[in-house]
Amino acid sequence: SPPLALPTPSQELLRATQLHQYVEGFLLHGLLPAHVIRLLLKPHVQAQQDLQLLLELLEKMGLCYCLNKPKGKPLNGSTAWYKFPCYVQNEVPHAEAWINGTNLAGQSFVAEQLQIEYSFPFTFPPGLFARYSVQINSHVVHRSDGKFQIFAYRGKVPVVVSYRPAKGVLQPDTLSIASHASLPNIWTAWQAITPLVEELNVLLQEWPGLHYTVHILCSKCLKRGSPNPHAFPGELLSQPRPEGVAEIICPKNGSERVNVALVYPPTPTVISPCSKKNVGEKHRNQ
Repeated sequence: SPPLALPTPSQELLRATQLHQYVEGFLLHGLLPAHVIRLLLKPHVQAQQDLQLLLELLEKMGLCYCLNKPKGKPLNGSTAWYKFPCYVQNEVPHAEAWINGTNLAGQSFVAEQLQIEYSFPFTFPPGLFARYSVQINSHVVHRSDGKFQIFAYRGKVPVVVSYRPAKGVLQPDTLSIASHASLPNIWTAWQAITPLVEELNVLLQEWPGLHYTVHILCSKCLKRGSPNPHAFPGELLSQPRPEGVAEIICPKNGSERVNVALVYPPTPTVISPCSKKNVGEKHRNQ
């Protein structure tokens, strides 16, 4: 058989240039196609099967997810792209506008906003936001990732996950999960965020004894643009809605009444967000 032709210097330069562009894109957006990952891992990865096993391991470890693979279906020959959230540097301005209560045209929403906020006053686990963004990938579609934000959809319902690092010693790090809908359809917003809340609760169990608090932010305060909205206790997420009560009063504004559907989910969450404290106590008592 004829010997294999060695690549010419121009071909080598082209490959090196393309590889450099991919690496630059990776360092900015956290994106790499599977065939480039294989090139970068030579000589450790030889066969396609080795690469697949390694990528599955990285996904299970919460380091990356496949961007364009339909759930449970093969790619049919097209290039698989992988996203590594911890390398994302770009911002997502349209998600910021959504969180601030305006749409792309700058008009205020008439919809009610649901926002669950996790506060970490002492320590925010390193890499938690990146791990969590991988963990929720199976729950969302049409996602757009920023360094500290994820804008996505659960079906047709928008969701935004935001991480806000502490700006000073006395300020906590916060991670929030938000959605919105009109009041009659607020159940769709709950349906959208509840699996994401439960996914975060499960992930946080990897840090026994970690101190954090969970709150449901007042929808009326958010709509009013309050910089310091009232926070209802997160324990309400795991409790049934009170019978015979349609509205509760926002303590920040005594005249403001909040529909119970904006504070209590339609059905209690599977894992209480505050069960983490009990886990820590259990470990200490053993």
